[in-house]
Amino acid sequence: MASSTPNVILLQVNGLERPVFEKNAGNANIKPGHLLAISNGEVIPHATAAAAVVKMVAIEHGFRNTSGTTLNIETAYADGDAVPFVYPQAGDLVYMVLKSGENVAAGALLEAANGGEVRAYTTGYIIGAAEEAANATAAAVRIKVRIA
Repeated sequence: MASSTPNVILLQVNGLERPVFEKNAGNANIKPGHLLAISNGEVIPHATAAAAVVKMVAIEHGFRNTSGTTLNIETAYADGDAVPFVYPQAGDLVYMVLKSGENVAAGALLEAANGGEVRAYTTGYIIGAAEEAANATAAAVRIKVRIA
């Protein structure tokens, strides 16, 4: 039986394929599914909760950890690694990371948290909506996000 847990970040696109860009990692804290920001010409996890963001999302490296116990989407990029990323568009479905301490229902609006993760919308900039309910009260979890 096939797993119901996705092993890729970009699950569905609204229209044409998304081009993939690359920049070097500015630190070793980036995982596929993190929101990114640019600092000194490199990408880092978006660090400011509730802030307006350019929607840039790190994706998995196509030739790294394709099998085994540590899946590609759970492997952090090393400082200086080339990090592939996309600019998801409205309607795209992206597998992101819900911040620890959050618990959201399907349809809940989401905004940027710190560390490249997302959280329930408060007063910030809406990234998208939870495509599914997710409970990260004990630890950060993956969540399917429909980009706004």
